[in-house]
Amino acid sequence: MNVVASSPITGGYVLVRAAAPPPGNRSVPAEIITISDCIQDKLPRPDHWDWFQDLAEAHHAQSMCADAQLVAVGLKPDEASRLIENMGGPEQPWFALLGRKEPAAGTLLGYELLGAEDSLDFHSWHCHSYADDLASATGISLNGFGLFSNMADARAALEWMTSLPSEEAPAPVPWCVAALTAAPSAWDQRDARPSG
Repeated sequence: MNVVASSPITGGYVLVRAAAPPPGNRSVPAEIITISDCIQDKLPRPDHWDWFQDLAEAHHAQSMCADAQLVAVGLKPDEASRLIENMGGPEQPWFALLGRKEPAAGTLLGYELLGAEDSLDFHSWHCHSYADDLASATGISLNGFGLFSNMADARAALEWMTSLPSEEAPAPVPWCVAALTAAPSAWDQRDARPSG
């Protein structure tokens, strides 16, 4: 399958529920969407890493949490390659879906800055409460989900954040920009299967 180099590819699926952000930022909505389980409720995830690699498994987990939304996490191919290189290589089971290079599908919610720790444990830039400082320094604002509306703003925010002095900088883990989209529903998947 040909993927346009700038188009995000699907890395995995995560259950989310609107959550209150960490305190201290006036420029962040009262509820945000994030895949970081430091901020949101503990929702079902795979046993050893933070995103589902199989959409059917993700839908099964969602069926146990009717009020949770399933989001697809997409990365641009260059960022996917850096994350894979920094997190154990392509043989890691949590990168099976990225290896297929399937275009991210669904309704775009926005872009989140994510840092990945061992065994692909994701943290949001919101864990560091940078939004007000970012807005003051760059004028970049967030959408109603607490996400960046476009990739350019998200990448500029990532560059700003990772350029902070060491005493203010985020945890020294691989950081990336992730596109969060409302994942295809189980019905969409059923309808897409070949008949007969």
